[in-house]
Amino acid sequence: MNVGKITTTLAVALVLALTATGLWAAASDEEPAAAADKQYVTDPTTGKEILAPVYGGTFFAGYNGQPDGTDPSVGRHHAGFLLSGVNEKLSQGNWGIDRSVYDYSTELVADVAYTGALAESWETPDQLTYVFHIRKGVHWHDKEPLNGRELTAKDIEYNYHRLMGLGSGFTDYPGYTLQLPQVPAESVTAVDDYTVVFKLKTPSLAAFRVIIDDALAYILPPEVIMEKGDVNDWRDVVGTGPYMLTDWVDGSSITWERNPNYWGFDEKFPDNRLPYIDRVEALIMPDESTRLSALRTGKIDFIGHGARGSNIRVLETAENLAETNPDIVLYPWYFRSNYAFAFNMTAPPFDDIRVRIAMQLALDNETFHNTFFGGASFWQPQAYLGDGWVGYVTPYDEWPDELKEEYAYNPERAEELLDEAGYPRGADGIRIRTNLDHWTSTPEWAELVKSYWSKIGVDVTLTPVEGASHVARIKDLSYGGLVQSIAGTPYPPVDALSTFEVGHQWNRGQFDDPTYNAIVAAAREATTIEELKEQSIKGSMYWVEQHVQTWGPKGPLYQAAQPWVIGFNGEVTLGGMNYGGIIWARLWLDSALKKELGY
Repeated sequence: MNVGKITTTLAVALVLALTATGLWAAASDEEPAAAADKQYVTDPTTGKEILAPVYGGTFFAGYNGQPDGTDPSVGRHHAGFLLSGVNEKLSQGNWGIDRSVYDYSTELVADVAYTGALAESWETPDQLTYVFHIRKGVHWHDKEPLNGRELTAKDIEYNYHRLMGLGSGFTDYPGYTLQLPQVPAESVTAVDDYTVVFKLKTPSLAAFRVIIDDALAYILPPEVIMEKGDVNDWRDVVGTGPYMLTDWVDGSSITWERNPNYWGFDEKFPDNRLPYIDRVEALIMPDESTRLSALRTGKIDFIGHGARGSNIRVLETAENLAETNPDIVLYPWYFRSNYAFAFNMTAPPFDDIRVRIAMQLALDNETFHNTFFGGASFWQPQAYLGDGWVGYVTPYDEWPDELKEEYAYNPERAEELLDEAGYPRGADGIRIRTNLDHWTSTPEWAELVKSYWSKIGVDVTLTPVEGASHVARIKDLSYGGLVQSIAGTPYPPVDALSTFEVGHQWNRGQFDDPTYNAIVAAAREATTIEELKEQSIKGSMYWVEQHVQTWGPKGPLYQAAQPWVIGFNGEVTLGGMNYGGIIWARLWLDSALKKELGY
């Protein structure tokens, strides 16, 4: 691996380093050759000169797999990779915001960036009431059984009744949920055709953001749910968004086509009705080398977070792509650490904190930073809630020295702890045999940590898993001892803390601690920012002290787009699972440039 090109750990400096090495091919101010007949405009959010918007064409994205279905409450939140741009939410990120104010370079949308979508506006008359004014003139796609009828407040009421178990025949949360169970909701009521009122039982600082942007909170067609029970068959999907889901060839491709009657206009160029691109096709390519080959040969236009998380994850791969195809634009960004591992804490050996500490001490994160991540990671430990939440977490530099020592590389101390815990080396040198479920997208990382754990006598069997299998094995703990997880996340504090509350579906190791559960409850019940910060700091530090997971560096991910994709600046999301189609609807294609480049 070439590790000499990038040596900084700071995200801003990383971009500068990529610019210097050619990895960062930011949009040029120079006009493409032989483009005298082209019209140019200034992007009001970046100040860059770009090709003026044009309509038409087909956009090809490289997916690393396919979601489990089209109903998030049934097929998991990854259904958003199909629904974004087809179904909409009450709110979304404002595409027209100045990128110096907010640049959408991570999964979390800042409060300042939210704007109305299906809800045109909202108000909060008191701490227990949210009033949403539904946009008039929004119509469902002209498809059975909705046939282009107008969206009303009753559609919003029905969907939230289903998502929160509050009426319309729904008495409990659906089988799959994310943040909405945190909301102490009492009722959701359509008081007229264009007004919906949410009532809370108790005040909640987290409630508003969750209501407008839970990753499952797409507004789905009530008639279909009433008839079939869910919308998990793609043929039943009807939305209000800029695209219509028109085809899905299992394991091969997914197709969306332009909604000719979409209500929305381009936030940057408000005279232009969206979308620009006529057709979007996702080509399902689980193998990364296949995706990269398709990108190199111009068969696909984009890989990245919106294309089912098909980001380039390894620096060497990004460097190689930049060297072989300098015209392709690479966008590095930081999301979270995808290199953590959760312990099954319900049984030996990982119910013993000494064993968990030993597993962390065996990992040399600083060396990983300098080699595997090419010096471009945040390698010092963070809690599950990332250090980006300043004031809500204790940064590593302020940790007690004894805690820092538990996260340092010290294999000798690791072996001492394993001896103390009653796991001596056997005649074959093995102390513990266990299984590790790892993601199919990071096999190199799994092999690397396996080699380090072997040095302290822990023999790890690697099991690659993905999708529904991963979720099922977490739920019944059939993964055995270790399962790949995440840390250093950008998620809001209550969301992040509650992940490890007893009973949470993403509590991968079944961490069940009364002290921690009480802290999470206090955070959820906080009525002031100061109270929330206090409980967030307390909960995050307790989580770190209990070694609920190992820490692995937060490395960069890379999105890649062809130079003929215009209007894209590396934006990751416009809300919870609101990437992919909702962003692609706001881009356009320079077909002349594509032809000039020989594709």
